[in-house]
Amino acid sequence: LGIFIRKMISVFRHLVPSVFRHLVTSVFRHLVTSVFRQLVTSVFRHLVTSVFRRLVTSVLFTSWTEITRFYSYQGTSWLSLQGELLHQSLP
Repeated sequence: LGIFIRKMISVFRHLVPSVFRHLVTSVFRHLVTSVFRQLVTSVFRHLVTSVFRRLVTSVLFTSWTEITRFYSYQGTSWLSLQGELLHQSLP
């Protein structure tokens, strides 16, 4: 019985640090993975938002520039064009 108890104590002493080490590494791995995932998600979201904002700004600015360039090329400002349309629609 004494040998069995000593053997169990030896196994227990060996097992506790191993289980503790496994728990610590598991928790640490989980934390690192979670933080990394949040960081990647945040960076990806920022990049997508930034690219989308630049794209929309670029498209709107280009469209507005093209519209104003077209009407200034025609020698007609936007307001005088509206005035002409209004004048033509009046009887």
